[in-house]
Amino acid sequence: MEDLNQEKEIRLEKRDVTDQDILPLLSKVLKESKVLELLSLHENRLTLANGQLTSGLAASTTLREFDLADNQIGVQGAEQLAEALKKNKSLTALRLVGNKIGDEGSKAIAAALVVNTTLQQISLCDNLMCNLGAARLADAIRLGNNKTLLRLDLSCNNIGDGGAEKLANALLQNTTLRELNLGSNQIGDEGAEAISNALVKNVCLRKLWLNSNSIDDDGALSLGVII
Repeated sequence: MEDLNQEKEIRLEKRDVTDQDILPLLSKVLKESKVLELLSLHENRLTLANGQLTSGLAASTTLREFDLADNQIGVQGAEQLAEALKKNKSLTALRLVGNKIGDEGSKAIAAALVVNTTLQQISLCDNLMCNLGAARLADAIRLGNNKTLLRLDLSCNNIGDGGAEKLANALLQNTTLRELNLGSNQIGDEGAEAISNALVKNVCLRKLWLNSNSIDDDGALSLGVII
């Protein structure tokens, strides 16, 4: 335990660990460590449903990067994580790739973004998100207090024109986001046109991914105007 409290980085990737295996210990480390900056738990079997790790995250004052990609977080774990994000004041990067949090989990994360003031990048790639989840995230970056979010990855989900239009509306008001990844979704010409119109006025976004969607000639023509 004392050794872990001295580590700046803890990587427990591809260990097939469960909540019961390691989370009580890691929660204590998060609460007590004065140096831990990176925690990577990529590709395990974690759910976070019992709240042990998230209570540690809420109390951490040093953690900057948290990688939970390819676990089994689901809706309940996302809700626990969101509550911790509302309290944490140090985290800048969060990876939740491939955790099947869906629209309900995305809504919880969006609610956390409304009040969180430190996150700079978040990846919700491959999470079964549809238009509703995208709409709630759009509201968060449009209306929230978070003025630090620079990168948002929503690729490989099921976002269609409705979600794209909500995100476009958010881009009309947001002045901080620099990168938005919407690749490999279900966005068509209407969504592409809405985003194109928003980017005429938005001067902050620097990178936008729309590859592998359902955009035809009309949508491509709309986007071509802003290139």
